[in-house]
Amino acid sequence: MPYYIVMDIIMLGIGVFCLYGWYMLVFKKDLSKVTFFLGNNQLPEKCKNKAGFIKTFSPALLIFALAFFVVGLIFTLNNFLNFFPTSDNFRLYTIPLAILFFLMVAYGKIFTVKFWK
Repeated sequence: MPYYIVMDIIMLGIGVFCLYGWYMLVFKKDLSKVTFFLGNNQLPEKCKNKAGFIKTFSPALLIFALAFFVVGLIFTLNNFLNFFPTSDNFRLYTIPLAILFFLMVAYGKIFTVKFWK
């Protein structure tokens, strides 16, 4: 199995995991399911304003989750169905991966640093 198929399936899995975390955060109000996203070894018990945290954090987590899910799904389906021509593979992979990289950096800078100072 080529490495890019494995990477595409991992991206799809990250998207599903993030969607699960968003669901638990928004509908169940469970901060313990998003400890992976908090960073800096922060515990949910240290959060002083849980409602404000959920209100601010959930839209960003949903964008992050949907981006990974959609890109992972498209890339995985393309590996097996080849609905994009092979000549466009460089652009097909480079542009979405650049967007995901930007989202990861922005997410890390904004949310893991902003909320815990």
